[in-house]
Amino acid sequence: MITVLALLLIGFNIWYFHRQLTTLLTQFTNRQDLIERFQAHEPFDMITFTLLLIICTWLPGAPVAIFAIVAGICFGHWPALVLNATAITIGNFSVADLLPEIWHAPERHTTGKLYQDLLKIRHPSVGILLGYAIPFIPSTVINLAAKRLIHNRPKLALLCFF
Repeated sequence: MITVLALLLIGFNIWYFHRQLTTLLTQFTNRQDLIERFQAHEPFDMITFTLLLIICTWLPGAPVAIFAIVAGICFGHWPALVLNATAITIGNFSVADLLPEIWHAPERHTTGKLYQDLLKIRHPSVGILLGYAIPFIPSTVINLAAKRLIHNRPKLALLCFF
């Protein structure tokens, strides 16, 4: 269900931005005007892209970093920073908060060494923070460990943000 929703949002964004891109490329010849016009979007555009990033964060193995880079291209540096930070924080926090409730016994399903090492770490906050910061570590593993190690919801939200 989440995969279908993500694919629908990707399709909508491609359709929506493709129209804008073809219009832009035919109207502007000055590079700076083209960049400024291309990065000028309505709040609806940012909301749909934020939802896409949140849903991609929910899907294990989804290329969130690629969508974050596309956000930087489409919206500019600072708006994309806010958009990416908001979407990825909400996505990771919601998964970390809900995944263990859905997946009742993660220790039986996840036998990975990384997950076991995260559960044994002396400073759980540092381990979770590093896990979120390293892009090659699956966020599902970090989210499972985060919910088991960090019981304070504001602290977990802060770790997801950083």
